[in-house]
Amino acid sequence: MTKARTLADFDPSAPVANGKTLQVKTGSFATTVNNNTTSYLTSGGKNGTGASNSVSITPTASDSKILVIVNQEIRMEAAEAVALQIRRDSAALVSVETGYVGDASATNGFYWGYNYQDTPSIPSTPVAITYSVYHKPTTSNKAASANTNSQPSSITVMEIAA
Repeated sequence: MTKARTLADFDPSAPVANGKTLQVKTGSFATTVNNNTTSYLTSGGKNGTGASNSVSITPTASDSKILVIVNQEIRMEAAEAVALQIRRDSAALVSVETGYVGDASATNGFYWGYNYQDTPSIPSTPVAITYSVYHKPTTSNKAASANTNSQPSSITVMEIAA
């Protein structure tokens, strides 16, 4: 039989194993955002700021990777497509279009799930990195809504040791 290990058995100065999760941060939001322009809006309600649907993380190592996990509620008007983006600070990392889905005579909703592994350039003195979700309709005079009727959405970031 092996002895149960205690905190005294672990060396805090030992190197971290590759692939180990170093920290996790989650932002959740449920503010309805209607967008009937062809410009991206944050999916959390703050045009251009990312304040409501974002999450910030300050990496603890300069060679870390960041896993971004998005679960975004979206509704589109009359079988139109919606374009979505994941941004790091102000830079678009991922841009996708949902395609035309649903009934042309109805409003169609769904959750968009997306995972992305980011390898940001982290300075020797790490600073906070903010990840946000943006959306827009792909056709003018149509509407795309996020978090309709206060349906919750979330964005989670995980720092992974390189």
